[in-house]
Amino acid sequence: MIITCDMAMDLVSLYKDGLASEDSKSAVKQHLKICPDCRKFYAQYGSQKPFNKVNIYDAPSFDLSDKYSVLAKHMRKRHVVSTAAVIAVIAVSVAIGIFGTIKMLDASEN
Repeated sequence: MIITCDMAMDLVSLYKDGLASEDSKSAVKQHLKICPDCRKFYAQYGSQKPFNKVNIYDAPSFDLSDKYSVLAKHMRKRHVVSTAAVIAVIAVSVAIGIFGTIKMLDASEN
């Protein structure tokens, strides 16, 4: 099976960790025989230092109070608008109910 360099580089981590399928292993082996760039990548893979975990106490502090206040203002505005919409729907429903009742009473009297 012939694979591209991108495919080989994607499979290198699985190949090195012994997690690749037999087909993937043979494809990577064949590709590494013919591609010097991928052989170099394979040789260097895993030699980089792993990412250090970040200690939250050593991390720089960021001032998020402005962003929180903007978000809180937006949420308050949204709450007011949604409450007003609910009140408007209720008012229209009541008005339709009253109007319908009046019309029905007028129709029953005639």
